[in-house]
Amino acid sequence: MLTGVLVLACNDSSEYLEPGPRPQVVGVTGPRNGAVACDPDTVGGSCLIPIAVTFRLPAEHFVWKVKVRFQGDGGDEGVDRGYLIPPKSGAGLDRDVTVNVEAGIPPTVLRTGATFTYTVRLVTGVGEESDPSTLTVSNQ
Repeated sequence: MLTGVLVLACNDSSEYLEPGPRPQVVGVTGPRNGAVACDPDTVGGSCLIPIAVTFRLPAEHFVWKVKVRFQGDGGDEGVDRGYLIPPKSGAGLDRDVTVNVEAGIPPTVLRTGATFTYTVRLVTGVGEESDPSTLTVSNQ
């Protein structure tokens, strides 16, 4: 019978990698006038909405994914839905770069006449995420 505590420690920091820079989101826009016209019965699933994210990031880094989370989709806070985009390099911390993605309002929350709250985050090539930006869209 073994008793006691086993303690493991890492004393070799040569394998440690510094986290990369996080994208600085300077603007996010959704559909024009914050509204879409999408009939859940007609589309038979999710309704696509255009999202443009403007960010700053050092030139040697890039973003490759946009995470979108709709409140109420799979839980109160929602679940992340990742959208792959062509890798887009930063242009430095003083120049804006914009990426575009069409995200789907999930069928679990899509209703006519409803307003949806969603968050958007960018992901870099080394996995660093931007702070979330929150927007709303209504389905008319």
